[in-house]
Amino acid sequence: MEDLLRVGVISSAHGIKGEVNVFPTTDEPEMFAHWKTLRLVEKKQSRLIHVRGAKYFKNMVILSLEEIADRNQAELLRQAELYITRDQATPCGENENFITDLIGLRVVDENKEKTIAVYARVSSSENKSNLIAQKDRVVSYCMAKGYKISKVVMEVGSGLNDKRPKLENLLKDNSIDIIVVEHKDRFSRFGFNFIQTLLNINGRSIEVINQAEDDKEDIMSDLISIITSFCSKVYGLRRSKRRTGKIIEELSKKDSVEK
Repeated sequence: MEDLLRVGVISSAHGIKGEVNVFPTTDEPEMFAHWKTLRLVEKKQSRLIHVRGAKYFKNMVILSLEEIADRNQAELLRQAELYITRDQATPCGENENFITDLIGLRVVDENKEKTIAVYARVSSSENKSNLIAQKDRVVSYCMAKGYKISKVVMEVGSGLNDKRPKLENLLKDNSIDIIVVEHKDRFSRFGFNFIQTLLNINGRSIEVINQAEDDKEDIMSDLISIITSFCSKVYGLRRSKRRTGKIIEELSKKDSVEK
């Protein structure tokens, strides 16, 4: 039905010659006199009908249809809907749309104040003091920009973890227009652009304060998580911790030499 546009609903029979009263759902009811064919939809079934003529009375259109010969046939068409194809419709002007194309779209009030949420994250509970400081920096940024904060979310969990309940709930909350984070990786180590695209589709966004990489300690924590995960798969769970320890030891030695 996407290629069809509803133009009217048959409300009742008119007279004894098979004419029907139509309540127009189009802004151009005068076009009924010009349309030669209409698509009639009743009880989920569709068929093509031919217009013999159209008259007008108050806010109603009185249609004469070639396929309808008497009142009995017309009575059976109560509540049937009438459609035209897009080719039959008058083209839309600038900033105009067919109603059917607007159904299902998210409505955005440009005059409405944006709803802001702050999101802060650290990888481990040992960094809780950093979590609070991070949150305070983001809140200060929002206040400086004149944002009205409606929600502050702090979470402890790896940036590689895709099962962070607080972040999941924040993403599901359609009342939030903008999620503000200090660094991109505070939100997610991977897949950030995919998440941002999905939010943008729904008229929402992520605002990143600082595009630079975050602190090295947190990156190392996530790197250890990756190494542990892959070692578990390659060497088995029992040997993974030992193997991970050796890799971390080697990385630490290289880091010391570089310094």
